[in-house]
Amino acid sequence: LAQGLFGGNVTLKSAEDILLDNGLEINVRSGGGGNITINAQNVSLSNASKLRAGIATGLGTPEAQAGDIIISATGTIAIADSSFISNALLENSNGNAGDIIINADREVMIANGSSISNLVQLNSIGNAGDIKITTGSLFLSDGAVVNANTSGKGNAGVVKITASDTISLSDENSRI
Repeated sequence: LAQGLFGGNVTLKSAEDILLDNGLEINVRSGGGGNITINAQNVSLSNASKLRAGIATGLGTPEAQAGDIIISATGTIAIADSSFISNALLENSNGNAGDIIINADREVMIANGSSISNLVQLNSIGNAGDIKITTGSLFLSDGAVVNANTSGKGNAGVVKITASDTISLSDENSRI
């Protein structure tokens, strides 16, 4: 997989595990569109790896719609070591961010300063998308964040977490 893919759609599918490590970045930000879809047994982002969708700085129109980030695992999804998943309207952009949808049969673990965020940055006009996490258990630790907000003009998205077992925030720096 190439470092820093921009625009278009990216689909990763495996009957086994998918590991994004060592700062690997998948970036589909553009003036609109651009989906990231990952399906595997287990999915891991570590060591500052990134999934980015949304509308890039200075791009988009009021009608522009960014794509979604969808991750599905029959086992576990782990995001660690300052890795992140982001769908955003970057500064001075217009349109609406897409959704982030996370489905893991067993658990989702977010740790060590990692995050899932959907946001509208400064001087941007549009709405952030939603963050939907469905899992057996959700664990946030060591400053992990799940965040939907706006610093621009528009509405923040909704964060909806459905866990059949546990939702755990293990320290005061971890937050939703």
